[in-house]
Amino acid sequence: MIFDQYVGFLDEFSVNVEVFTTSGTAVGSGNLSVKKNQAPQVNIDLNTDISKYAKQKVFICKSEKYQYQLLECEVFDNAIFPSVFIRGKEKRAKFKKVYLLLQGLSQWMDSNGSFELTDSEIIRKRDTRTFDAEVNLGGKKISLSNEHWCDTKHVKDNNYQLNQYSLLRIESKNSSWSITELIAIISDIRTFFTLLLGHSIGVEYVLDTTTKNTKQSIYFVNATRDTSEDILPRKCFVPSSFLFKENKWQELLQGYFSSNNEKYKNIWARISGMLSYEGFWEYRILAYVSLVDRYVSIFAKNEEKSLSLGLFKKYRRVARTSLEKVKSECSLGAEDKEKFNAVIDSMCIQVNQNIQNTSIPSFNKKFDLKVSRTNPNIIEVLGFKDDDFRHLKQLRNTVAHGDEPKIQNEGNITYEVTVTNKIVLLLRYWAFIDMGFTHSEFIGFLGNWMYPITQQAQINRVSLDIASGKYLFLKTNKTNFLKAKKHNFKCLILNYVKSSDTFRVNDKATEHVGAWLFNRDKTTRSVEEELMAFVDTTKVKNVAYLGISYLKYKDELLNLSSGACILNCPEYISSHGQVKDRLRVFDDLNYTWLPSEFEKRIGLA
Repeated sequence: MIFDQYVGFLDEFSVNVEVFTTSGTAVGSGNLSVKKNQAPQVNIDLNTDISKYAKQKVFICKSEKYQYQLLECEVFDNAIFPSVFIRGKEKRAKFKKVYLLLQGLSQWMDSNGSFELTDSEIIRKRDTRTFDAEVNLGGKKISLSNEHWCDTKHVKDNNYQLNQYSLLRIESKNSSWSITELIAIISDIRTFFTLLLGHSIGVEYVLDTTTKNTKQSIYFVNATRDTSEDILPRKCFVPSSFLFKENKWQELLQGYFSSNNEKYKNIWARISGMLSYEGFWEYRILAYVSLVDRYVSIFAKNEEKSLSLGLFKKYRRVARTSLEKVKSECSLGAEDKEKFNAVIDSMCIQVNQNIQNTSIPSFNKKFDLKVSRTNPNIIEVLGFKDDDFRHLKQLRNTVAHGDEPKIQNEGNITYEVTVTNKIVLLLRYWAFIDMGFTHSEFIGFLGNWMYPITQQAQINRVSLDIASGKYLFLKTNKTNFLKAKKHNFKCLILNYVKSSDTFRVNDKATEHVGAWLFNRDKTTRSVEEELMAFVDTTKVKNVAYLGISYLKYKDELLNLSSGACILNCPEYISSHGQVKDRLRVFDDLNYTWLPSEFEKRIGLA
């Protein structure tokens, strides 16, 4: 069973051990202590002097039940602090294949399924959601895939708990890793999935299966999240179902690990790390502003122009010489000259030390350049205004010069918190585009209003709906637009006017449907069915229900949040994905309403 040698990053335990060097020399007795989010340590008996082992990097510990290999150790006072320890008898310096369990990943990857129970067995039926990708990392080929595992746990008496896991399998194809390289790869993979889920996730379990018949648990310091709140799939930024359906895994992992994006990996790790931050809002916004600063600076390096090092040094000397000449020619009084000289000396130091060999020297210019190369649609959807960018620049420049940042509305941090969440989404957009997502895919992810940061960012809902391409926009005139506003919170019934390709509000039908919705004794199953019985079939030949749509008059839009129905719906709308399932057509020949595609599918036709 895969979990026989489990060492969980959420587990805390303490065990008495005997400590040895790798050559078998006895060091002494001690206690191995493991606590969540803290470095493991072995406290040696105070009567034992271990200072002579200060340069020893590997130790072996034996308890009554297990053997532990301690790696990358530091000896301090009478304690040993390993960076990593492995539970298992086999001494391992190189690794080729490990399994990785990340917090929340099993829930995120799991699909709807069912169980069949008999007297002798439990059968789990589920969709096969697996991927297998291969990437090149520094000349080494790495395979990354997922597997589903189940195990049972006896709770008490005749009660058993069934646990389901989605584990990641990491395997080197043409080489092996040191423990340091392995932990770096695990950290990269954790960052990748943290960006996808949009929540802080920790490493819960690492299993070494380098040799076929030996499984060993690996433990190292790792910031695990608080498990009191589950990561619900519907509250994640990217749905795993999308990645499986579109077969995006190879493309994204290849993009994430590509040499072109190596320069961004450190920033991506910090973006994902900030998802676990729960401290003061001031530090949060300053951290994100710093990440924006770093991101745009890296981007600007490919766009900036610079002189050769020789020319740069030459003209820097010319600038300094010119300043010194100005200083020598100054004819001010003694007191003013002292101040003047001090300022000129400061300018000379800045020219000598701080001046940059670049055509894009300031954060403002770098930021403006990056935004100008960003799809303007995402700026509009995120709801950024010029004042937001101005405030962002002021915050960054204020902090960079050692001054105290000021909030826009004294005593009210709502604006700063909202702008910070917009920045979070903008940074993620840049990261996702660099990784291999498309603009339209990111727009689709923003449509999940269950994701907390999207909620808090107060993005432009109308712009998002337009960009998503999911909504229908129905043209009308001013009179009918005003009529529609009066029917707020009602299912709006519209007549299609073919001659003008516009829509007219049907007040009578709208009021009828409104009354029907509140009728407890209604017999019809849907708005369409009720309208089928209400309309004159000599004039109305089809009824189409629209779940999500807008009524449009010039530049004004009205969200028909309670739905709408179109009488005599035109073909270009009835063929739309969200409409064709709820389209009812009248058959003149048989004098009856034909079933909808939805009714045919579920067997109601």
